[in-house]
Amino acid sequence: RTFENRHVLVIDQVKPEDEGEYTCVVTYGNSSESAQGSLTIRRIPERPTSVTVRCHGDKAEVTWRPGRENGAETSSYLVQYNLIMENPDEWFSYYEDTIGTVTVAYIELAPYGDYSFRVIARNRFGSSRPSEPTEETCTTPPDRPDRNPRHVRSRTDKKGFLVIEWEPLHRLSFHGNGFGYLVLWRRKGTYGYNSAQVEGSYASSFSQEVDDIYGLYEFQVRSKNMLGEATNPSLVYIGHSFEAEPELVVEGFQLDTLRNVTQTTAHFVWEAVDPKDSKIHGKFKGYKILYWKWDVKEQPKQEVFIPYSGRPDGSGPVKGDQVGGSISGLPAYSVIKAQVVVVNSHYVGPPSRTEDVFTKEGRPSEVEDLHVDKMTHNSIVIRWLPPKEPNGALQGFDIGYQSGIEIGHLGKLRVLGNRASNPLRLEAQITGLDPNSWYRIHVAARTRAGRGDLSVMDVRTSN
Repeated sequence: RTFENRHVLVIDQVKPEDEGEYTCVVTYGNSSESAQGSLTIRRIPERPTSVTVRCHGDKAEVTWRPGRENGAETSSYLVQYNLIMENPDEWFSYYEDTIGTVTVAYIELAPYGDYSFRVIARNRFGSSRPSEPTEETCTTPPDRPDRNPRHVRSRTDKKGFLVIEWEPLHRLSFHGNGFGYLVLWRRKGTYGYNSAQVEGSYASSFSQEVDDIYGLYEFQVRSKNMLGEATNPSLVYIGHSFEAEPELVVEGFQLDTLRNVTQTTAHFVWEAVDPKDSKIHGKFKGYKILYWKWDVKEQPKQEVFIPYSGRPDGSGPVKGDQVGGSISGLPAYSVIKAQVVVVNSHYVGPPSRTEDVFTKEGRPSEVEDLHVDKMTHNSIVIRWLPPKEPNGALQGFDIGYQSGIEIGHLGKLRVLGNRASNPLRLEAQITGLDPNSWYRIHVAARTRAGRGDLSVMDVRTSN
């Protein structure tokens, strides 16, 4: 290409194979001149080669030769190792990188393993492919474990048991054959631990049958293998045994007299329970308001969870304080029955007294099955069924119609008068229409709360 009297070689979609030496030759008459230049494609480095290892007990000396840098300085090397005899496809990265100007690394190895090694080079464009694994391997002798499981905790959802869980250690932490766990537990405030061996290298839980509901326990989980227990001491954790159904009944459940019941919402108050009451049989989580329509049989109770508002410092509502909660989305003009129960982590307690709620009237849903019963050239008789959800005492029906559908511009809405005021009459006659014309019919039920949703139908008079 030519730019401002200069000739330029442009390589589109450059590829690594375009890299190399380029020569430009200019010939004029019997003379010629040439110039050379090199093209380097900057990209991730080539992988290291000639990786070797020398073993020194629980340490390994890994050396390698750098691959091509590909136009960008190598910033670091990452040494990886695997357990060649157990899972050769799972590689672990050594926690410390080696700077890019060094080609040797000293790796600390865990006991009880046969290891091979590989190296990855890095520059600012990314990481190279891993080198070939070393042909030589390093074998480390067994030893006692040097750590115990983390995230030790109790679980409370298995009735009749103290369940202790933990995060299993990785294979590199086994340090020897016969790896497993030693679990110790005791009721808090007592002396002497009970103990049990948990076999299985990747076991993660232990269950002990107990008879105290939500009892407080101290427990430990220790690592062990054939050479003994872990060299580091285990931590003592505190947790609870199983939870059960609460036996505590909430007192004073009633409608909140300071807040009105609406068409869809009701508000309640009750006396707070002591969050540490033993009858809760577990960790106090709050309350649930249970509610249902009194006239609907075999309907499952709906519920609203009211979480405990206490704070970590222990402050919050105490026994006898007034607390409350609300339920929304209720059907209008209905009788609702409601109760409140205590909730722990897994169960609910017995219900309180039942409170009756009468929701206010609301607007009805649309009428059902709107259709034409009779038709002439200038009149239409329509029929319908009451709305499925009247949401109140029906006062009548609003009926109207519009012309102009065929021209795409609806005319003025004409409303029927007294003929629509009888809530028991489910038909209406519309007269004075034009022959062979389209009309849009509107029908809506009405309560004291207002007009409901419209039901719409397009009809055409006869010719």
